Amino acid sequence: MASKGFMGKGKKKREKGTDWFEAGVQGGTILLALVKEAAEFAPVPYLKIAAGTTLKIVTTVQAVKDNKADYQRLAQDATEIIAVVWRSYQKAGDPTWPQDKAEMVTDLVTTLHMILGHVEDQIKRSRTMRVIYSVADTVKIKEYRERLQAAVSKFEVSSHLTIQDVLFQLLKGQQDITARLDNHGQPMPLVVQVHLDEEKAKEEAEEAEERKRIAEMEKVKAEKDAALKEKLEMDELRKDMDRQRMEQEKIAAQLKRWKEQQEEEAELARLKEAQRLREEKRLKAEDERRAKLAKALEEEREEEAKRVEAERQKARAEEKETRRLEKEAALKKKIESHRTKESETLSAKSKSSKAPVIEVSSDEEESLDEDDEGDDEHWEDDTESETESSEDEAAREARLEEERKARKAAKKKSNSAPLPTSPEAAMHNAFAQMGFDPSASGHQSPPLGSPYPGYPPYGGHSPYYGSPGMLSPPMLSTNNSGNVTNMSMSNMGNDNSIRYYGSKHSKKGTRARSR
Repeated sequence: MASKGFMGKGKKKREKGTDWFEAGVQGGTILLALVKEAAEFAPVPYLKIAAGTTLKIVTTVQAVKDNKADYQRLAQDATEIIAVVWRSYQKAGDPTWPQDKAEMVTDLVTTLHMILGHVEDQIKRSRTMRVIYSVADTVKIKEYRERLQAAVSKFEVSSHLTIQDVLFQLLKGQQDITARLDNHGQPMPLVVQVHLDEEKAKEEAEEAEERKRIAEMEKVKAEKDAALKEKLEMDELRKDMDRQRMEQEKIAAQLKRWKEQQEEEAELARLKEAQRLREEKRLKAEDERRAKLAKALEEEREEEAKRVEAERQKARAEEKETRRLEKEAALKKKIESHRTKESETLSAKSKSSKAPVIEVSSDEEESLDEDDEGDDEHWEDDTESETESSEDEAAREARLEEERKARKAAKKKSNSAPLPTSPEAAMHNAFAQMGFDPSASGHQSPPLGSPYPGYPPYGGHSPYYGSPGMLSPPMLSTNNSGNVTNMSMSNMGNDNSIRYYGSKHSKKGTRARSR
């Protein structure tokens, strides 16, 4: 068909000159013929593969519905580079190529395979997907064209042959063939007709094959569309499931956050409770420590008070002991003085008459000692109570000194009383001072039943010793064995005057008084 057009318009070319549009169409047909020739007769493996891939690209592009012009330009670029490569190989006349050109052809085969795969994927898409990928396909086509142009430029530089040179040479050769056919007359058109018929039959076969391939492609496309639809439905179902899963995950995340919040609140409450317990424990420990400290201070104060009291009692005891010693010393001195005076008095009286010996029992001595000790204790208690008073030391010393002087004066007064001339007179005077009647006709005390009391007077019922109704007490031996000095004690003028003569009880009475 293309050849007929070319032959039918030969006269117009000769009449009107060169038609550049027709030349371009014819050039494209010539380039495609070169590609077919290379695909059939190229001895180089990679070049034959590249030519076959280019023919598939040109055929597949015819079925493209979107961006058809862009894909046709892409197929044109692929056809041009294969024509240049094939023409360069024919011009070289050497069956072996240099290594750099072989690598260029290898890279070109890879690029052409990528373009063919892209075109086939575009045909298999549904209309919706083609619309969606329209912009992306345009960018991809531009990228592939840039790669092909780069390969063409590289090969032109290495082979010093351009597309324009190839087209010019092919068109010139075609014109030469046409001119020779016109010059030879009738036989030549028959040959051309046969060639054209062969071309037509070949084209019809190719068209039938193309229709069959297109039908198969449509069938495959329908199957792929159904599969794509099913896939889209599955995608929608998957998306729904994903949405549900995301919602469930969102709910689970919310539950997890709520649970974590509850746990955090519980942990915070636990920490607050633990802090409160620690604070209570600390306050309790502080209270216990304060209580212990207060108790220790109280015990310390009590100990201090006890210590002060002990020191005070010790001071009192020392003062009491000092006073007792002073009293004993004064008493001893007084006794010695009184003893000396009585000794002198008794010595004087013994010269005139022998005085009766009055024996005193041990119970009487102990009673007298207890009376003296009672007086001493009463005086010490008075002194102790006075010590505890708020008087100062100087006043107390002055008062004690005055008391000692008063007692000494009383002692001197009692010692200066006239002594009786006989024991009976002494006893009479003593009982008279106590309020008893010493006469025989005096009032008798009421009789006492047996046993007799354990305190003097012992024996009969009489107001005093020596009365008519008195039973004489058992006589006590007053003989001195030599180890006790004869001693005479007198308590004249004290309402209880008894004379003690030397006996074995004298030392005991003196020792009791010294205590």
